[in-house]
Amino acid sequence: RDSYAKALGLYEPLPQTKEETEEYKKFSAALGEWRQITANMLELLKKLDATGIRNPVALERDINRFRADHHSLEVKVNELMSGGSVFAGGDDHTSCRCGHWLSEFKTSDAELNSIMNEINMPHQKFHTAVKRIRDFVRAGDIDSARRYYNSEMKPAAEQVFEGFENLLKIAAESREIYERIDSLAMVDALAVQNVALGHLKKVIEINVNLARNGVSDSKTASASARRVAGLGMMIGFVLAMFAGIYLGRDIA
Repeated sequence: RDSYAKALGLYEPLPQTKEETEEYKKFSAALGEWRQITANMLELLKKLDATGIRNPVALERDINRFRADHHSLEVKVNELMSGGSVFAGGDDHTSCRCGHWLSEFKTSDAELNSIMNEINMPHQKFHTAVKRIRDFVRAGDIDSARRYYNSEMKPAAEQVFEGFENLLKIAAESREIYERIDSLAMVDALAVQNVALGHLKKVIEINVNLARNGVSDSKTASASARRVAGLGMMIGFVLAMFAGIYLGRDIA
């Protein structure tokens, strides 16, 4: 901003032709659009950052895997109670992929934390039920195994899957925010950049022609030098500010 203010201080006090004034107004208007795009991006970045979800697509993928893992385990338990082979594992809620994620993922988002907390207990019950049902089957007590499944494992599974669905909704909302940020940076900002640089290029061309046709006295030379310096600094500012938009988009 300091560099831009300095550039304006060099350029704006100088006399301008009618054509130059019009082009400079259009350039300034494009910068105004850019500032609004930047403000919108910053607001969306704050929302995305608050969730702690840096990669919404990866989270959706992970939650779908958790859902598939637990559905597969529930199928194995039902097959076991119907005479299937006894299987190993599935009884430790901390060792599954979901368990690892629940213990490692950190967020300051209240809604996301609430869903994770709601999943924790039924998720633990779900895996504990695997061992209890397997023990009943090994003891030949299929009726007790079925009763335990209906009273403990099935309700826990429903709660866990409901939690997964709620997590997927948040992940989808975060993905929409990310896609909007991407669109602002790669579509809206790029369009404004092309417009701004186009008008600034015309302003520069006008000043180059004025310099070529001007009288070679010290006053004119000094004014031309200030014009060139001011416009050069503005070019650097414009390129830097748009580079900042793309960097912000990549960090998101």
